[in-house]
Amino acid sequence: MGDGPLARHAREAREARHHDGRRGTLNRHRLGGGGTAALILLLAGPRGADAQEEPGAYRTPPPELVALVDAPSTPEVRVSPDETTLLFLSRPSLPSLAEVARPELGLASETIDPLTNGPSRARVWTGMWLQTLEGERVEVTGLPARPRIRNVLWSPRGGSVAFTHDAANAIEIWLLDAPSGRARRLSELPAVDVHRWHAGPIAWAPDGGSLYVRAVPPGRGPPPAEPPVPTGPRIQDTGDVSGPAHLYQNLLESAHDEALYAYYATALLARVALDGSFAWIGAPAILTRASPSPDGRYLLTERITPPFSRSVPARDGFARSIELWDARGTPLAVLARLPARAILPIHRDAVRPGAREVAWRSDADASLYWIEAQDGGDPEAPAYVRDMMYRIDAPFTGPVVEIAALPDRFRQVYWSEEGMALVHAGTRLYHFDPDVPGPMTGVLDYSDNTQRLARSGAILFHDPGEPVTTTNERGFPVVMTANEGASIYMWGFGATPMGSNPFLRTRDLATAAQEEVFGSQPPYWERMIQVLRDGRLVTTRESPEEPPNYYLRDLERETLTALTNFPHPYPQFAEVRKALLTYERRREDVRNSAMLYLPVGYDQKRDGRLPTVISAYPTESQAGRNVTVIQRRMDSPYRFNRIGYDGALAYVTRGYAVLHRAGISVVGRRGDDPYDDWVEQVTRGARAAIDAGVRYGAVDRDRVAIMGQSHGGTMVASLLAHTDLFRTGVAMSGAYNMTLTPFGHQREERSYWEVPEAYHDISPFMHADEVDEPLLLFHGEVDANWGTFPTQSRRFFRALKGLGKEARLVVFPAEGHAYRARESVLHVMWETDRWLEKHLKGDR
Repeated sequence: MGDGPLARHAREAREARHHDGRRGTLNRHRLGGGGTAALILLLAGPRGADAQEEPGAYRTPPPELVALVDAPSTPEVRVSPDETTLLFLSRPSLPSLAEVARPELGLASETIDPLTNGPSRARVWTGMWLQTLEGERVEVTGLPARPRIRNVLWSPRGGSVAFTHDAANAIEIWLLDAPSGRARRLSELPAVDVHRWHAGPIAWAPDGGSLYVRAVPPGRGPPPAEPPVPTGPRIQDTGDVSGPAHLYQNLLESAHDEALYAYYATALLARVALDGSFAWIGAPAILTRASPSPDGRYLLTERITPPFSRSVPARDGFARSIELWDARGTPLAVLARLPARAILPIHRDAVRPGAREVAWRSDADASLYWIEAQDGGDPEAPAYVRDMMYRIDAPFTGPVVEIAALPDRFRQVYWSEEGMALVHAGTRLYHFDPDVPGPMTGVLDYSDNTQRLARSGAILFHDPGEPVTTTNERGFPVVMTANEGASIYMWGFGATPMGSNPFLRTRDLATAAQEEVFGSQPPYWERMIQVLRDGRLVTTRESPEEPPNYYLRDLERETLTALTNFPHPYPQFAEVRKALLTYERRREDVRNSAMLYLPVGYDQKRDGRLPTVISAYPTESQAGRNVTVIQRRMDSPYRFNRIGYDGALAYVTRGYAVLHRAGISVVGRRGDDPYDDWVEQVTRGARAAIDAGVRYGAVDRDRVAIMGQSHGGTMVASLLAHTDLFRTGVAMSGAYNMTLTPFGHQREERSYWEVPEAYHDISPFMHADEVDEPLLLFHGEVDANWGTFPTQSRRFFRALKGLGKEARLVVFPAEGHAYRARESVLHVMWETDRWLEKHLKGDR
C-alpha cells in the first residue's frame, strides 16, 4: 500500500481506535466518502468501573432542540455598486453529514476537496434572489438543481453577478444577469480554489466585460499516484535556522505530499468574456493571486515556488514570486522574490521580512503600494519606524517613493479619491497625502483609555468605529467622505458595558470633532449595512420579539421603509425573556456582564430558582494598576432573541436558566502576565457571574453547570478541577495539556521552559485527580486548530478514566474545531440534554 494517503488513512484509523494520533492528527487524508462514519463514544465511570465504547449511532434530541437547528437563518444582502439592487443570499441552517464527510486532503495546512479542487467543508449559499430598492422582487432562474454558491462578486457597475458553484466534481463559473434574473454557467473551465487565505478564483476586469479565472490547466491528467513502496525514511533536521514555533496540522511530509499539493494548487489564468469565450494568460503555476490594475492595463500576480517547506504552512512560509504582467500575461517585472521560511515566529506582530501587502491603490489608474518591516520583522527589536509604506507608479520604471513611515505595525490602508489616505498602524489611525510624502496626522487612537477596544484585548468599552467605504466605478473600495472631503464617515457596533449600540458618525480630519449621523434607538437594535451615495442607509433592524429585517432609512426625510418581512424562525419560543446582568470583582476593578435568559412562562414567585447553565469564554488582557477593566458586549438587550444551537443558550427551551456569554476577564496588571494567576482569576470571574444570577433571583447556586468551547473548554475543565462551584461541565474542542504546545497557547507568548509553573497551572490534565464533578467532552476527529489537536481530549479522558472519574468523550468523524454537520450538532444536543437532565436536574 505504501505510505501515501491510503496507507496513512488505514494506519491512523488504527491509532484512532487506540485513542491516540500521529502528531494529534487523525484522518489527515480522508479519502472515503460520507455516510458510514461512526461516532466514537467512550465512558468512564466511578472508580472500579471500566470504560465502555458504545455503538456510534447518531441520535436526535427532543423536538424543541431540533426546531432550533432547522430554523432558517437571516439571508445576507449585497448592495449593487450602482446602488439600485439588492442581492439576497440564503443558506441552510446546517449541511448534511454526507457533505461534511466528503473526501479531504490535508496539504500544506490547507484542507482540499480532491473532487472539486477547492476547499473542503466550505460554507455555501443555496439560494439567491434580487430586489430593487423600490421593493420589486426578481426571482433568479436557471440555477443548478442543488446550488452550492460561493465567491459572489457584483460587476463593477452592477449589471451582473459572478459566482462559483461547487458541483460534485468541479468548481463551475456562473453569471447572473441582474435585470432579468437569469443565471447561466459562463464557462466549462473548472476553477482552482485551494488557498483559503487569498481572494477566490475569479476577479472582474475593471470594465466589467470579462472575468479573470484561475482554472485547472488543460490536459492535467490524474493526480500523482502514491509509491507502492516507501522510498526512504522521513527525516527532519533543525538546520541552520531554529526557534520557537507553533505546531501546525496537515503539513507536507513526503515527496508524494509535495506532488499532490502542486497538482491541486497549480492553475492557469484565463480571461473569460461574458459570452463564454476565453483566452489563456501566462503559464501554469501555483497562482495565488491575479489582480487587475484599476485601469485594466496590468496584472499583479503572486505564485508559490518550490522547494516547499515541510515545517510551516503555505500561507506564511512558502517561497513566492510577486510579479507584474501586462493584460495579455507578458511578464514585465519581478517585484519581489520571497524565500521560504523554516520557522514562523510566535509573536503576534512578527511579520515576514521584505515586501508584503503588495496591492493596487484604489484611487489611481495603476499605482502599486507595499509594506516593508524596518525591524527585520521582529516586533521586539527597537525601531523608531516599524513599517515603511512604499509606492511605484506606472510604467514602473521610475523611482520607488516612501509614502508613510509607520511607528507601529501596519494593519490596513483606506484609499480616498479626495487626495488623502488613511492607514491603521498599531492602535492608531492616521491620514496622509499619498502623492506628497510628508508627516502623518493622527485621526484617532484606539488605545486611548476612553477608546480601547478589541485591538488590545477587549479591555475598555468605547468603540470609535471604522472608516466607511464605497465602491468607485472600477469596482475598488474608496473612503466615503463628507463636508467636501474635510470629514470621513465612521461606523461601528458601539460596544458598551450595557451592550452594542451601533452608530454612524462623521469625524473631522483636522479637529477630530465627531457628529452623530445615526444611532440605534431602543427598543430596537439597528445597524448599518451600507451608506448610499445619496445619504440614505440600508440597515438591518431587530428587537427581542422581531427577527432581523432589512430597511431603507432616509435620514433627511426621516422615513423608514421595510425591504423584507422575514417571519419569526421559532414563534413557539418568542416569549423567552432576557435581562442583562452586570457584576464586579470587588477590589479588582474588573467589571463583567452576562445575558440571563429565562424559559417561556417563567414566573419567579411560582417557579423559584432554576437549574442554570453558564456559557463563557475567558478573555486575557493587560492593563495598568489603576485602570478599571470593563467588558464590552457585542450583544444587546434589544437584539432579537436568537436561540443558537451551538452552545448553552439552546437549553433555555428545556427549562433551564442560561447565563449566556458570561464575562470572565483575566487581567495582567503592570509587570504581571494574565497567565500567572489564570486559574484564580477565572474562578473569581465564574463566582461573580453565579452571584449575579443568584441576586437576580433566578439562579439556583447548588445546580449550576458550566459550558465552553476551545479555550472555553480549558476553562470548564479547570473550574471542575479547582472549584466546587459547578455540579457538572460540558467542554468542546478544548486543550487540556498546554505542554503539548510548549511555545505558546491562546495569548500566551512565553514558552514552557520560561514559565513551567504557568503551563502546569492552566493545564487541567495536570490536575485530573482533582476533578470531582462529571465532565462531558466533545471533539472533532479532524480538528486542525494548532492548539486543540484531538489527542488533547483523548489523553485527558484517559487520565480521568484511570483515576476513576466520571466522564464521557464523544468524538465526531469528519468534524473539525467546530461541528457543522446537522447529524453531529443534533447528537451534541442529545448528549448534552441527557447529561444535564441526569447531573443538573436530577438529585445527587
